Amino acid sequence: MNSDQSKIQNSKSKILWLLIPSLLLIAILAFDLLPILRGNDEWRWPLRGLESPARLIVPIVTLGLYVFLCALWLKNFERGETSRRYERWFLLFVTLAAPLLQLSLAFAVSRLPLLEFFGPTVSIHNSGYFTTAVAAPDLNQLLANFPAQMPQLPIHAQSHPPGAEIVQWLVWQALRAAPPLADSIALPLRTLQCHNPGLMALDNAQIASATIGMLLPLLGSLAVWPLFAFARRVSNSRVAAITVMVFPVLPLFAMWMSQWDQIYPLLLFVGLYLAHTGLEKRSWWRIFAAGVPLSIASFFSVGNAVLMVIVGLYGLTWLWFQRASLRPSISLSLRLALVFALGCASIWLLYWLLYSVNPLSVISIGSRLAFESTTGNRSYGVWLLGNPIDFAVFLGLPIVIVLLYNLIKRIPFPKSLLPIALATFGTLLLLWLSGIVRGEVGRLWIYFGPLVMLIAVGWQDAGSKMQEDTPYVLRVTFYVLLIALVAAQLLVMNTRWLVNDSFLDEPPERSAVLNPAPLSHTTSAEFADQIALRGYAVNSAGNAIDLTLQWQALAQPPHAYTVFAHVVAANGQQVGQQDNMPVRDQSPTSCWTVGEYVVDPYSIPIAAGAPGPFKIVVGLYRADTGTRLPRSDAQGDSVTLNGP
Repeated sequence: MNSDQSKIQNSKSKILWLLIPSLLLIAILAFDLLPILRGNDEWRWPLRGLESPARLIVPIVTLGLYVFLCALWLKNFERGETSRRYERWFLLFVTLAAPLLQLSLAFAVSRLPLLEFFGPTVSIHNSGYFTTAVAAPDLNQLLANFPAQMPQLPIHAQSHPPGAEIVQWLVWQALRAAPPLADSIALPLRTLQCHNPGLMALDNAQIASATIGMLLPLLGSLAVWPLFAFARRVSNSRVAAITVMVFPVLPLFAMWMSQWDQIYPLLLFVGLYLAHTGLEKRSWWRIFAAGVPLSIASFFSVGNAVLMVIVGLYGLTWLWFQRASLRPSISLSLRLALVFALGCASIWLLYWLLYSVNPLSVISIGSRLAFESTTGNRSYGVWLLGNPIDFAVFLGLPIVIVLLYNLIKRIPFPKSLLPIALATFGTLLLLWLSGIVRGEVGRLWIYFGPLVMLIAVGWQDAGSKMQEDTPYVLRVTFYVLLIALVAAQLLVMNTRWLVNDSFLDEPPERSAVLNPAPLSHTTSAEFADQIALRGYAVNSAGNAIDLTLQWQALAQPPHAYTVFAHVVAANGQQVGQQDNMPVRDQSPTSCWTVGEYVVDPYSIPIAAGAPGPFKIVVGLYRADTGTRLPRSDAQGDSVTLNGP
């Protein structure tokens, strides 16, 4: 076998090393052959059932198309035939692809894919940030008294600083100032939880403000820009492109739809890029600016102080490896560290200055509440064993295989990646051994995914020298296969594991009736141009009156209204009453569609001996405010029907 054939054979062997173990492990995940991969006895992700295999068509096609397009982009990166313009178009493609991939994954698990984004945003049990923000009429008052209010806030909101609430509240206020926009956004969103009276009681601006949470996958995907820029500086454009391509399909990122954690990689890589270029240029403002996004991240979650450790360690190790050429002095290093520390503290200092709130109060209360809810209830030994397994699975088993292959084969590690590798794995090791955050790793350490991916791809690219030994077709095949295998694992995990539960039920499936039922009486009373009473039937049944109303939706009702039916005797006294949502609370008006008819039965007890004949007064009102829905003809807020 000649030299060229040997090189090709070695490359094919590497492909098999990646393919066979990855497929085996993905099959194990699909059939749950090793439940320990879902977590330990103290924390185990529940399985979900696949209601309809047909739902897999959309994500399979979308993920397949993404991998195919990545192959086309990668060909030019492998050949070195790229320009800055080409790179910008590529990054725009990946930015838009990331949220679309997550939307396609939602098709596999829900008949209402948008609910996978809306639910985690508005659920009080999933995060509580939305609920806290839209219940606060005065943001300044909330922020000024935040430490005292933290124990009464919903889960997650009570143990974190108010960063998410500030963003959510500002979006709410912006939409309040633009009612037409709020209305157009809110009405489609109401259908996602139309049976939920609590949510439906919110006004349109409040409901519409949930869009900021639903857009987090798009905001989080912006991380590919600083990720690419940083990776290109510490390695090359090819490694940067491959790292960026894998990022949208990392389970660490893609399985946490509409969680604020999705923006933390963006903030981390902005900080890393500014720190790296600041050290290169000896730019004080860049060093300060590098700490600002990390300060913002910590104002969303105190645990994001880890980002400061990563960037700080990276800066120290980078200076150490550059000491021969840069000759940094101890005093210069200390000044750089001080400027970086000021940037990291900037948002907290601003909060302290504006609201006289000691940051340590927020941090200490939040840490105590977080410890009581998670860390304190989980044993250290179980965490020590389970944490590496959990992280490896959510990172992506094909990526782990690449790292292990390079380690076993003793492939030389590229010196340019040593600073980021030491900062990444050093911080991971500290977190693992400390056990200070014994929660679900998949979401808490989302920002480690692209870091480890960068290290794995850079090691594979620089150490194995595949780009020099084999035709570019085999090089492209290896990396495209890597992307495809990570995407396949993502599809399996997202379909089989329930990791981002909103704890909200899907709205009931309904078949709209578009033809009126024949009732003995007709009427045409319209309420607020939303709902019309088209007919009724009434009968006497002993000491009760059986009443059947027929409503029609003139537009999509924005609220779950309650119907009142009051029986009035001949002497003008009210002798019977029944209030409930239509069809005995089973058909909220907020679930109605335009033009549909709803037959609504009542059995109203009446006082014994009440003198007839009776009249029945009917109308609708909001249970949360008691406000009645006015008639469209300005004839009051009710309609009077003839009794039996």
